[in-house]
Amino acid sequence: MEKVSRQTQTKRPPRVSVDLPVILIFEEEQFRCRAVQLSEFGILVVPTYRDRVGKSVQLRLILEPPNPSLFLSGIVAFATSGELGIRFKDISQDQLLQLKRYVHACST
Repeated sequence: MEKVSRQTQTKRPPRVSVDLPVILIFEEEQFRCRAVQLSEFGILVVPTYRDRVGKSVQLRLILEPPNPSLFLSGIVAFATSGELGIRFKDISQDQLLQLKRYVHACST
């Protein structure tokens, strides 16, 4: 078995378990759901509707106070029987910093 050096391994950004309300907006339709995992690059939600893989989505992530809500854009990257994985896209540096801080605070 070949060993992989630590230098060649890439460290995944932290992913934390959460229980946060999220509002998803697909064109004219709006859905309330719950986020169950969060990282600085994406979110895993439990929706009340069926598969929308490949669709663009706007979302409002309602963080715990005193953190402000975040309005983000993403694309539905995958769907399982009860969850949607959404990859964030076109997020600002400020939004990325807020996500990193929140994820870090939840992981400690």
